[in-house]
Amino acid sequence: MTASAPRRFRDFAHAHHLEGFTDPALLRIRAGDKGGSVDRARRYLDLQARIERAPPGHQITSRNPHTAWFRCGEQSLDQARAFIVRCSVFSNLFLVARLRKAINADSCEMLDAVAVCWCAGSARTSSADASPW
Repeated sequence: MTASAPRRFRDFAHAHHLEGFTDPALLRIRAGDKGGSVDRARRYLDLQARIERAPPGHQITSRNPHTAWFRCGEQSLDQARAFIVRCSVFSNLFLVARLRKAINADSCEMLDAVAVCWCAGSARTSSADASPW
């Protein structure tokens, strides 16, 4: 890349409200490479902002050495891929466990208790709302 490349990336990021991405990520977004797009990048930033606004939670997110390492941004592309794969596997196992719990629920009340995790932000505000089960 030329010496002016970082400036071009900053200008591109500013013009599209994508501040916070690395130069290689901005290059992929700009080129549409590997599924990169301005819209997808904005959705990612929206998700990141939503996560950062969430109240501090479990120590797995607040005191996790792996996420602290990842946040520094000094890992190689291979290390980042491996980290994302590990997170994806954990997420998938969690979803499978919740689904098994829902399938094996003994009652509608137990099923509703399991469903709270899936519907945490839903508009259900009172017991008058009927269970979908």
